[in-house]
Amino acid sequence: VGHVSELIFLQYGSFIYCICFSIVLINKYKDWGGTLVWNFAMHFPERVAAVCSFCTPFFPPNPRKNPWKSMKSKPGGRFDYQLWFQGEEAETELEKDTRRTIKLIHRAVSDDMEKFVGGDPEIFRLPPTQKKGFLAGLGKSDEISRSVILTAQDLEYYGQNFDLSGFRGPLNWYRNVEANWKWNCSTAGKKLSVGIPALMVAASDDAVLTPSMVESLRMSDWIPSLETKYIQDAGHWVLQEKPDQVNTILKEWLNKLNQNSRL
Repeated sequence: VGHVSELIFLQYGSFIYCICFSIVLINKYKDWGGTLVWNFAMHFPERVAAVCSFCTPFFPPNPRKNPWKSMKSKPGGRFDYQLWFQGEEAETELEKDTRRTIKLIHRAVSDDMEKFVGGDPEIFRLPPTQKKGFLAGLGKSDEISRSVILTAQDLEYYGQNFDLSGFRGPLNWYRNVEANWKWNCSTAGKKLSVGIPALMVAASDDAVLTPSMVESLRMSDWIPSLETKYIQDAGHWVLQEKPDQVNTILKEWLNKLNQNSRL
């Protein structure tokens, strides 16, 4: 199955309980990591000292609205790529040239997009399910510039590892949206304890998890102790784009927790 939150939480939650009383959950990655840390805190608050996420907000589970059915009813929308990821064609596409895949996915807001992606812009603008590919319409590997946030060594390291592992594991996350929603519905309406500090850091130019989306979710309704920060001139890869600002925000927050004896 792979990437079903319930199984991940039960496995690692038990491990965490064995080695320490509580932990500070920090998502210093993106996307899934944020989803996991928020939901872990909701399911196991007694094992959490504090929680922090970059880019990914907390999406309160709504038992009356199945997110997977909603996505399927609106093909071509912002999350159309998740519909494309359901089939084996997605694995074939991403694994055909792992270096090309990695170069196209890792990009900063400061990159020259026209020079960066190459290919046919008209096809590029089409949703994945319509153009039959997540990266369809984009340039060949030797036509694509490497992003300023991706070193040659990084590219080769990621490429070698994905050559071995393939993309089935990562894609399985998107194939379990409904299963994860069903399990997280057990926390519907629940608020995180006010005694658990929480930090949400959004990127000003994140095209998917936009600041306006973060604000519209009204996270503080569910997380009373929430503190929100914004990093300007950064996108979905804010950790690589603005590492100094990220570390400054994180250090200040952790120092404050330490002063308040949360660590």
